[in-house]
Amino acid sequence: PKKLIPWQLDIDLTNVCNQDCYYCNSADFRAAEPKHQSLSDYLIMLDRVADWRSHDPNTVGSTSNVIFSGGGEPTMFKGFEKVVERSITHGFLTAMNSNGANLHRLLDIPSHLIKQMAYIGLDIDSGNPKTYEKIRRSKTKTSPFDKIKATAAALTARGAPLDVKGLLLNENSSTAELEALFVYAVDVGAREVHLRPGVIDDIAFPITDRMTSDVARLSIKYKMPAHISIGRNEPRTYKKCHQLFLFPSFCADGYIYLCCEYKGNSQFKLCKWTEEF
Repeated sequence: PKKLIPWQLDIDLTNVCNQDCYYCNSADFRAAEPKHQSLSDYLIMLDRVADWRSHDPNTVGSTSNVIFSGGGEPTMFKGFEKVVERSITHGFLTAMNSNGANLHRLLDIPSHLIKQMAYIGLDIDSGNPKTYEKIRRSKTKTSPFDKIKATAAALTARGAPLDVKGLLLNENSSTAELEALFVYAVDVGAREVHLRPGVIDDIAFPITDRMTSDVARLSIKYKMPAHISIGRNEPRTYKKCHQLFLFPSFCADGYIYLCCEYKGNSQFKLCKWTEEF
């Protein structure tokens, strides 16, 4: 039988982060493996993925999507914009999830390439600076809130497909807080607002009818498309996960893991991606 090439890759550029969000599900992994690979390692890996079929003809399928996310904060990796640019020029539908720390470096990429990205997901959680810090707990002396907002606006002015993202929690799910997030999205020129429940100790934050009606009303008021993903609130009745081989995580410790929720777990650990994969 032929081997299946994964449809999508999740690439972690670093396990270093400039924030300490209290809901983070990769904090333990980051603490145990506070590292990253070299810039050349990431560029070579993308070259190999782009040439996977010719490298190994006994395969079926191809990788079409590449997402740069956590571990840590991807923009903390020096040269991340070069890796993102390489992914785009290889023709991968490229996306990035980021808290925006050094997102301004994407402005060094030509505008026509930025416009080809699938999305830049800006994890902001709150449009209120005080609530933002209460949730995200920045490690810097001053909050990066204003700098990130200015960077987001500069990127959308260049045509970047930027979406504002938030995990719904006790601190940011009131009507006033939800409206502040929509105002933020309008201010930076975002395409959409994406919300989902925060998950702490495997328990998803409950999404109420009031929250869904607030989001629907605010979406109309501010002419801003919005989505709430409630999948985490639904029971998981399946026995097997068939996504494992379609969406592996190439992690900052140099290994491939079969599930983004179990990075660092030896049961989901494959080979080193810096070697033969």
